[in-house]
Amino acid sequence: MARLGLTDCVSISRKRGPVFVIPRSSLGRPYRQTDASGKTLEQTWTAKGHPETLREASLPSRVYSRVRDVNARGQVTLERRGDSDNLAIRRSFDPQRGWLTDIQSGSGNALQNLGYLTKPTTPSTA
Repeated sequence: MARLGLTDCVSISRKRGPVFVIPRSSLGRPYRQTDASGKTLEQTWTAKGHPETLREASLPSRVYSRVRDVNARGQVTLERRGDSDNLAIRRSFDPQRGWLTDIQSGSGNALQNLGYLTKPTTPSTA
């Protein structure tokens, strides 16, 4: 785990209701947040700056999400929720444009199997 350039907190507020304070790194990435149950979650990053885990801050062994693979662009291609292979999420991206092409999750894609089609636009000649 690498903690890159932690700085002061940035406050995010809603029109009505509580003010949320989310600590951010010098690169603007959130590294701690409080979930609805009041637990503090911590985002960790690799030395190259890619997301690594989302875990409970008071109990680092309790991992909610773990990135297992990223492509050359740094896009997450494989992650596991709760460190379970049954809850693996696989994403594919167009190699030229980097656009998301599909998401599959669950054992044998039983939970989710989504495909995205994009139509490249051509510049107008007007």
